[in-house]
Amino acid sequence: MAIRKRNRKFAPRSFPVSYLIPNIVTLAALCIGLSGIRWAMHERYELAVTFILLAAFLDGMDGRLARMLNASSTFGAHLDSLADFVSFGVAPVMIVYLWTLQDIPRFGWMAVLVCAVCTALRLARFNTTHIFDAPPPSKEEPDKYFTGVPAPAGALLCIAPMVLYFQFGAGWYSDPYFNLFYVPFVSLMMASRIPTFSIKKIKIKSNMAAPFMALSGLFIAGCIIEPWFTFTIIAAVYLALIPFSVIQHHRDSRAAATEE
Repeated sequence: MAIRKRNRKFAPRSFPVSYLIPNIVTLAALCIGLSGIRWAMHERYELAVTFILLAAFLDGMDGRLARMLNASSTFGAHLDSLADFVSFGVAPVMIVYLWTLQDIPRFGWMAVLVCAVCTALRLARFNTTHIFDAPPPSKEEPDKYFTGVPAPAGALLCIAPMVLYFQFGAGWYSDPYFNLFYVPFVSLMMASRIPTFSIKKIKIKSNMAAPFMALSGLFIAGCIIEPWFTFTIIAAVYLALIPFSVIQHHRDSRAAATEE
């Protein structure tokens, strides 16, 4: 039986090395986030949490770099999603497990699985909505809101009790039974359809630019002098803003329906 040979033209493509920089940053975020587990295994929890924070910072940079360098691609989007699952759906909850949840291993591992599953569901929904150009659920949501808590924000909320421990010592937030309910709560918020503000789309008026820059300087100083206390304030403010985002999203949806 003769085998047909397909006529394929393998035209070699060349492109600037700069096109690979966003993907390299994504891989760096993946390696750094996963390395946080290693430090947690050696009970160096502050370093483990620092690695998760650094992974979140790099995750926020790769997309911007791709747009700046005109290097956006479907491959890069999928790679970013897979890296996010490891860095924000596996590494943070594993660190929390090694920190306190392993004291109740069976139920603690259940919390780990819930976090991984919810992160996978959230990222899958994001991919089908944005990568494959599925129609968005509303006109307002893609501009001002995320659907559910984003994976990086969910990861940072997941490790927030550890940051409280670094700042204030042992307390109710370091109790394994508190984290047994807290971690799945954060995980379900990631997989939910709760509208949350998209920080990238927040606009400020021109007369507020100077106060905003001053506040940014205060934030940078806080990160240098009291990083754990600053992180605690940011996490608390983010959680407090979620009800307001739900209310504002409802008002925007109602206003849009009235205009139609």
